[in-house]
Amino acid sequence: GVVADVHARKKRYLLVTALTCSVATALIFGVSEGQVWLMLGLVLVANFTFSTSENICSAFLPEISTQENVGRISGYGWSFGYLGGLLSLVIVLAILKSGEGRTHWAFLTTGLFFFLASLPTMLLLKERALPRKLLPGQTYRGLAWKQFGDMRRELPQHRTLMVFFGAMTCYLAGLMAVVGFAAGFAGEVIKMSQMEILGLFAVLQIAGVIGAYGFGFLQDRLGAKTPLLLALVLWIVVCVWAAMCRTVQEFYAIGVLAGMAMGGLQSASRAVVSTLTPTGRAGEFFGYWGLFAKLAAMIGTFSFGWMVTNFG
Repeated sequence: GVVADVHARKKRYLLVTALTCSVATALIFGVSEGQVWLMLGLVLVANFTFSTSENICSAFLPEISTQENVGRISGYGWSFGYLGGLLSLVIVLAILKSGEGRTHWAFLTTGLFFFLASLPTMLLLKERALPRKLLPGQTYRGLAWKQFGDMRRELPQHRTLMVFFGAMTCYLAGLMAVVGFAAGFAGEVIKMSQMEILGLFAVLQIAGVIGAYGFGFLQDRLGAKTPLLLALVLWIVVCVWAAMCRTVQEFYAIGVLAGMAMGGLQSASRAVVSTLTPTGRAGEFFGYWGLFAKLAAMIGTFSFGWMVTNFG
């Protein structure tokens, strides 16, 4: 992220990561039975480049929005993301239902889908940032390290953002745990079939579209804090209700609330970071955003898994 800032090459890095993610995903199509390490390697490359591209993509938010519409712009982004996820899920479902032995085709189709979906960004998005001016004897790499080092001295100036990142790590750890174990909980506790679980994820995607857009609109009207608190309260309701739920129909209703809360929380969190990011340092600050989000996924998934293993 820092290097992208000083070079003003966010779009170039986004092109490379998107293309690599697409190719790595599509190549899983050719993995045969028993090639476990090849499969793991391709999954690792695809996830690494996807996670990196997520940060770089979000770093464009301060450039294409204002303080008055950043919530809605972030909400549009998540909404289109959920719609893309829903469409790719429908395509994969059609492949799986078309006959036996078609599973590997899902990876080829998903890789192609991801590439085609990234084309509008590749063709239409403009890099608005300007490269930093170098002093005599200075290099871009040296300038990047200097900017990274400056952050340590500047921490008192960014206290609000650091407090927010701490809070975000905590609540995203909970969100990631719920998302990571939702399918297992639905199958083992609610006794849902595989097709019912896939239907549940489709419901989550549709509700996510509504949540991302709705909470983004609220953020522009009410400020960042109120929509965030509302989404967190909604998540608490979802978790408590899920703990008491035992029917498929009820779990689908929970899925609607969860999807709305998830879309709202993700959209609002990104918009908050955008409003607190200094000009010309979006790549760096959204790199921190991505770092804490991935840290939250590790903490949440491991903690919940440990509790399930030891306490049932």
